[in-house]
Amino acid sequence: DFIMVGDGDLAADCRDFAQAENLQNLEFIAYHKNTPELLSSLDGLISTSKFEGLPIVLLESLCVGTPAFCADVCEIGPLLEETDCGHSYPKTLSFDQTYQKFLTFIEDLDRLKIKALAQRDETLNRFSTKTIAASYQSLFNRELNVNQRNALAT
Repeated sequence: DFIMVGDGDLAADCRDFAQAENLQNLEFIAYHKNTPELLSSLDGLISTSKFEGLPIVLLESLCVGTPAFCADVCEIGPLLEETDCGHSYPKTLSFDQTYQKFLTFIEDLDRLKIKALAQRDETLNRFSTKTIAASYQSLFNRELNVNQRNALAT
């Protein structure tokens, strides 16, 4: 079974498509107040966005130990490859090629779930507000030092 969460601009189109194709294994949820609870109940996350560089839902999914299948946009592919907690696919693939990648993800799902569960604390720490803030602070300080050196040199 599949669950589609969200009520964005394409929600009505998705519902119409599901009804026209008589998709019986698809449930629509407009909103869920407890995202971690929902994500941890899933076997896997599928994100088909071709525009989000690093979607929050992907990070949330990995932080609760749920593997992901996503279009390789910006940092998604490298993250899933590095953590081995999911599969990505080039956003330029045809439908049939994407479907074949999806079948590979499904075949690998049990292994990916074990890996994602084992790494969830590491992922949570890596993307915590404390870690991200420290990274931004370090970057800011480095650039400030470079600018100060450049100002002194002129």
